Amino acid sequence: MKIFSHITRTETIMQQCETVDSINESSYAELESRYRNETARLVFLIGIVVGNESRRAGLNKEKLFETVDRLTGIIVAETQNMAKANRQEFVDLCRALPAQAASKIGPFEPLNQKFPNEIKILYDLMPKG
Repeated sequence: MKIFSHITRTETIMQQCETVDSINESSYAELESRYRNETARLVFLIGIVVGNESRRAGLNKEKLFETVDRLTGIIVAETQNMAKANRQEFVDLCRALPAQAASKIGPFEPLNQKFPNEIKILYDLMPKG
């Protein structure tokens, strides 16, 4: 869930940036769209593996969805609190995102470099065939 949390947090920050720094809203929306495209395959893979492992553990689908919703809610609340606590600092963070994305640093560091062990485990758990 570390990878999923990172992706969700990065997307949530960009969404909050659209609200807090509305003058640059289209820039953040475009950045988020590119990020989603880049991470879509991995998110799909995470869904397959987590679903398979949950079934193996005997968890029902509703419980899994509740857990994901709860985690997402926590991330959204943390991001909103971060933006409220120091608006200017959050705007500065937002305005640094395009350069970070272009340089593949910070939240845009390639996930196979940021989470090499987790990525390996994910692919090892992927159904073969």
